[in-house]
Amino acid sequence: MNSSNDLYPGFSDEDIKFWTEIDELLAVLSILFNMLSFLISIIGILPTIFHIIVLSRKSMRTLTINAFLLGIGICDLARMMFIIMVLGPLYTEHFSHLEHPECMSPNYYSTILFALISGFTGKLVEYLSIWLAVAMAIIRSLVIKYPLNSRISDLIESKYGIRVLFLITLPIIILSIPKYFRYSIQPFGSLWVPPQNCTDFPKNYFQIQYTYVETHIFEKSTDFLTGMEGVLYVIIPSILLPISTLILIFQLRISRKKSEALRHTSNSGGDRTTKLVTFMTISFTISTAPFGILHLVKVIVSEAIGSEGMNLIVDRIASLFPLIITINGAIHFFLCYFLSSQYRDAVREMFGRNKKSKNSISLQHPAMSTVSTFVKVE
Repeated sequence: MNSSNDLYPGFSDEDIKFWTEIDELLAVLSILFNMLSFLISIIGILPTIFHIIVLSRKSMRTLTINAFLLGIGICDLARMMFIIMVLGPLYTEHFSHLEHPECMSPNYYSTILFALISGFTGKLVEYLSIWLAVAMAIIRSLVIKYPLNSRISDLIESKYGIRVLFLITLPIIILSIPKYFRYSIQPFGSLWVPPQNCTDFPKNYFQIQYTYVETHIFEKSTDFLTGMEGVLYVIIPSILLPISTLILIFQLRISRKKSEALRHTSNSGGDRTTKLVTFMTISFTISTAPFGILHLVKVIVSEAIGSEGMNLIVDRIASLFPLIITINGAIHFFLCYFLSSQYRDAVREMFGRNKKSKNSISLQHPAMSTVSTFVKVE
C-alpha cells in the first residue's frame, strides 16, 4: 500500500492531511451511495419491467419515440439487473461476516470475471441510453422545425425511425468490444487459508487469491481512452441534449401561437410536451455531464499534477454519480405515465379499460399536428 507521501508527491504535510481526509470521506459516501443505488434498483426494477411491457404493446409500436423509449427502458432494466447481481452477493457476504470479517474469503475467479463483464456491459447500456435520448430529442426537434419535409416526417413512424435506432446501437456496441479485453485476471500473493476460528470451511481448505490488472495494450493508452469516452459518450451528449431541447421549446411556442391564431383556442398540449422533453433532457444532462467533466479533469490531473492520490479522489467523486443515473432510470415509467396520454391509454387497455382520454390532443395545423402525432400528451 502506498504511503500518503507517495500518493501526493510535492504536497505539504498539511495539504496531504487535508486531501487524505477528503478521500476518506468520499470513500464512505461512495459506499453509502452504492447501497442506495442497490436499493433503488430493487425498487425500480418492477416498474421498469412494466414500463417495457407497456411500450411493447401493439398500440405503442407505431411511433419512433416509443421505440426509443423502449430502448432506453431496456437499458435501464439491464443496468438495474447488473447492479443487483453484482452488489447483492457482495452485500450478502459482507453482512454474513460482520462478527468475523477475517473469515470472508477472497473473490473467486468467476466472481471477478462476472463483475468485470457486468461493469463493462452496465457502462455499455448506460452510454447507449444516453445516445438514444440524444437522438430522440434531435428527431423531435427536426420534426417540429420541418413538419412538411417528407423525409423528416417519415421519422415519426417507427418503421423508419427504427433505422436510426440501429445506426446508433451498432457503432456503440462495436466500439465497446475492446473494453472487454482491457483487463486480465491473475493470481497474486500466497494461498488464502482461513483462520482457525473460522469453522465454516472444510479441513485443510485453501483458496487462490485473484486480482485483475490492465493488459499491456491498454496501459499506454489509458488516458487517451478515458478522454475519448468522456468526449464521445458524455460531453457531446451533454451539449446536444440542451441545444436540441431549446430548439424544440422554441418551435413548440411558435407552433402553438400559429395554432391559436388559426383556431382561436388555447392548448396546453405543447406546454405538456415541453415539460416532458425538458425534464427528460435535464435529467439526462444532470446524470451525464458530471462524468464528462470528471473524465477530462482526470486526464488534466494526470498530465499536470501527476498525483495518484488526486486521481483517486477524482475516481471517488465519479463513484457518487451513478446513483443519479439509477434514479433517472427508475422514474421513466412515472414520467411517461403522468405526461403521455397515449401511454396512459395503453395502461388502461392492459387492465381492460378502453376509455380514451378526454383531453388527448388532435390539432389540424400542420406543425402542431406533427407534434401531437409524434407523442400524445396532455
